[in-house]
Amino acid sequence: QDMIMRDDTKTISKRVIDIRNRRNYPIGRARNAPENIASLPEDFVFGKPGNRDRSQSTKMCIHGFSPEDQMPDKDLGVSRLKLKKGVKKHPEDRVFGVPSLRKDIIAPKIKSVADKNNYGDEFGAQDVLYPEQYAFDAVEEKDFLQIRAADEIRKIFAEIGITVTEEEFLSISAEAEKIFGGLSVDSFRTVYNKRKYGIVPQGI
Repeated sequence: QDMIMRDDTKTISKRVIDIRNRRNYPIGRARNAPENIASLPEDFVFGKPGNRDRSQSTKMCIHGFSPEDQMPDKDLGVSRLKLKKGVKKHPEDRVFGVPSLRKDIIAPKIKSVADKNNYGDEFGAQDVLYPEQYAFDAVEEKDFLQIRAADEIRKIFAEIGITVTEEEFLSISAEAEKIFGGLSVDSFRTVYNKRKYGIVPQGI
């Protein structure tokens, strides 16, 4: 039995094929140029012509001016504003502005988020990557070096379980003040460790 093909070849008009090719372009092939563009001459240039004033062209700026005209202005880099009379003259080594580290003002105890000043106590990258031993307890190195009264030092060490007699405390405090110039947690701890455990830091 003969097989009946449903998709038999159909004959259509060439005009239909031309219209289809005109509207639908195969991938990778350029579109057909419209008639008004296809009829343009080969040397036709698109776009609007530039400025006809050749005196401002790049070539004229490089080669069209004399060496005298190419020299900088006489007042280049010189202030043209005249100071008012009676203005105080400052020494030549006077530096205006504010320093990057504001050591000229007292740093606040609690710094505001909106405070943009750097008082020299900000942490660097090393402190962020390798924080101090007690940084997570909000205790900084300056707290160990702060000069404190004898009663406060005794109370701090008593809170961590270190108790000494009155005579030992006065002796340690006197030696700490003599070596370090003041009584602080660090100085008292250093002298105490030297007497108790024989630990002597370098430089003492």
